[in-house]
Amino acid sequence: MNVRRESRNVVEILILSLRVAVETMKPGSEKILARAAVALQRAEEHLNAGLAERASERAYHAIVHSGRAVLNERGERARSHQEVCDKLTNRAPPNAAALVEALGQALRWRRDVEELVPGDDDELVSAARIAVAQARELAQSE
Repeated sequence: MNVRRESRNVVEILILSLRVAVETMKPGSEKILARAAVALQRAEEHLNAGLAERASERAYHAIVHSGRAVLNERGERARSHQEVCDKLTNRAPPNAAALVEALGQALRWRRDVEELVPGDDDELVSAARIAVAQARELAQSE
C-alpha cells in the first residue's frame, strides 16, 4: 500500500466533496472547511516526510477548523480552541461523536506536546481525517 498515494486520494476526494457542499452551506462554512482541508493536506505531507511534530500541529488545526465549521453551520462562534471543544461537547449532534473525540484528542496533544510518543502523530493525523470528513457531512446536513 502506498501511503502517499492513498493520502493524496483522500485529500482530493475531500476537496471535491467540499466544492459540492458549498452550495448548501452557510456563508463562511466553506472557507473554514477549506482551511481544514488544507491543514489536513499539509499534515499528510509532513507525516509522509517524517516530520512528526509538524504533522501533528497541522492535524490539530484541521480538527479545530472542522469544529468551527460545524459551529458556524449552527450559527455559533467560538473564541478559543477550548471553546470550540466545549460547545461541541455540550451541544453536539449525536452523529458528531468522532469530531468531539478528535477535538478532545487534539487539545490533549496540544497540552502534552513534549510528551509525544512514537505513533501519536499518525494517530492525530488519522483523527484529523475523520474529523474533517465528519464536519463536512454535518455541515451538509444542517
